[in-house]
Amino acid sequence: MTRDDMAPPPHPPPEVVDAVDLEDAMPTAAIDVDELDRLTVALDAPRSPRERPFDATSEETKELAEPASWAPCPVEQRKWSHSITVLNPSDLRYGHEPGGRARKGRRSRRRCGVGVGLVFAALCGAAGWYFFLRPTRDNNKSRTPAPSVAPPLPTRGPSSPPSLAPSRPPSAAPTPAPGSPTTTPIARPSSMPSAEPSRPPSTFPTITQAPILTYAPTTYVSSSRWDLRTIDASLRGADGSFLQDVNGDGFVDLATPWEESGIVAAYLNLGSSGAWTRVIVANLTGRSDLLGKDGLEDAIFVDLDGDGVLDIVSCAEAGTYMDGREGSWGAGFVRLHFAPPGWSTGAWTTVELLGGVAKWMAAAAADVDNDGRVDLFVGSKESPVAVAVLRQGNTINDWTYAPISSSIPERWVMSLVAHDVNGDGLIDVVVSFRGTKSGPGVFWLENPGHLSSDWPHHRMLEDAGHRVMMLDLVDLYATGVLDVVVAEERTGAILLEAPDDPRAAWVATHLRIDESGVQIGATVKSVTAGDLDGDGAPELVLSTEDALDDRLGVFYLKREPGARWTTAVAPVDVAGRPGSKFDLVRVADVDGDGAVDIVTSEEDSGLGVVWYRNPGNW
Repeated sequence: MTRDDMAPPPHPPPEVVDAVDLEDAMPTAAIDVDELDRLTVALDAPRSPRERPFDATSEETKELAEPASWAPCPVEQRKWSHSITVLNPSDLRYGHEPGGRARKGRRSRRRCGVGVGLVFAALCGAAGWYFFLRPTRDNNKSRTPAPSVAPPLPTRGPSSPPSLAPSRPPSAAPTPAPGSPTTTPIARPSSMPSAEPSRPPSTFPTITQAPILTYAPTTYVSSSRWDLRTIDASLRGADGSFLQDVNGDGFVDLATPWEESGIVAAYLNLGSSGAWTRVIVANLTGRSDLLGKDGLEDAIFVDLDGDGVLDIVSCAEAGTYMDGREGSWGAGFVRLHFAPPGWSTGAWTTVELLGGVAKWMAAAAADVDNDGRVDLFVGSKESPVAVAVLRQGNTINDWTYAPISSSIPERWVMSLVAHDVNGDGLIDVVVSFRGTKSGPGVFWLENPGHLSSDWPHHRMLEDAGHRVMMLDLVDLYATGVLDVVVAEERTGAILLEAPDDPRAAWVATHLRIDESGVQIGATVKSVTAGDLDGDGAPELVLSTEDALDDRLGVFYLKREPGARWTTAVAPVDVAGRPGSKFDLVRVADVDGDGAVDIVTSEEDSGLGVVWYRNPGNW
């Protein structure tokens, strides 16, 4: 029997015929019955691989596989003839020919691979939606501006800053034009824009008097026997205190900015009873026009209007956008808080100046031009302007703004002290810069008698490698000439003795507390001087940040009377273990017992505004 004998019938498929007729139609050639049985068994699907009887060569397998493209025959014909004439794709698909089972396995594996790939792609798509698309959609929902945040300043120019009380329409006032010193520093008084308030003086609703605050001394007594006394620990972020006797009762009072709480407060000292009256001068927490935290940084006492009642000036580094850089750089305000006649009773009047000009960090009061009116020095950080003068005009609403330090590429003002350094009768200003492009430093800006250009600046500390912080002016050796003492961030403090010509370099003595073997806070923040033991030789009192564990947060340095300061010093503990981030430190006789006490504030551990009572038994 040859392959030709097995050729399929021509299309269309043959009609169904009876078996008898089929036998008559068969060719006369003899058919080998054994060969027919062998082919029938070979084409039937075996029950298992072991029972598969067909063992053909590859050539024979190929020949048997070729009829896979044939058309299927009618069902009726398959009843008896499927083993001979029917080789269709459906039969081959289920392994009725050699190699069909292997082909089935390969196709099954391909299908499994495609299925696994589709499942994996679906999982990846779901994960991508969950981690990327869904958060974006949620964030878009959360980015809806809160009603308490003012829109960026492109919608307003310098002539219409946000009002002090948004619920009340602003009253008529001269158009303020603080200007933008980023491009054109002020050159002449005639061309200086007026730094008039963003609204005329108006009554700002404040809580003018709180119940008397009385805190019992803490039970902790440090190795130096200094008791810790709390003035106020109910607010957050006390950022130093300015000391002055407000009401003339002989006891020192305090002005304190609470940076995180957004409150400017004053504290009236009621004397030896240990009680204090708190006066809320300004409460900024209800200001819907401010951008987030206002960032109060400084508060000082000064009689602004000459009525004999001390007012308060505060500085803030945030609250609005910087002019010309809306949406990126924040800027703050200089605020004038005018006291009511009764000071602790009645409403305070607040005037905002220089909104959008710089991040204002510090202020100092002085009569800059000797016209009998109080002017202000103001300093900033990370701003186009570092030090400027606010000159008071004929009325309390008339202020002229003049930058005076454009020639110094400064970055961060830490302290401002007004003082006539060269004795020419004009008030100069001493400044410590935490960072400048040419290195941190201590400078004094010489008053030339006008505001038409930058003031000449003189570097007092030649070594620009020191990282200076807050400073104070003290008479170190009772010569009648004020020297400078400044905190050095990493090592201790630096003394600067005034030379005969203050324009020359000042004599520096570096007090290396880091070499004393005593652990102090990681960052030295502030320093001042005071005669704590009454021997006529002022001690130096310092405060630090990061005073964790047993590191000293507030301490003093001592020298023997008649001796000069040297680099070798040994700190003496004051604060003990409580507190970790102390700020500005100053000295005064708080309780009127004749001994000099220490006043400071602490931000991180919740101590608030505190003072340490001098033990007195030296």
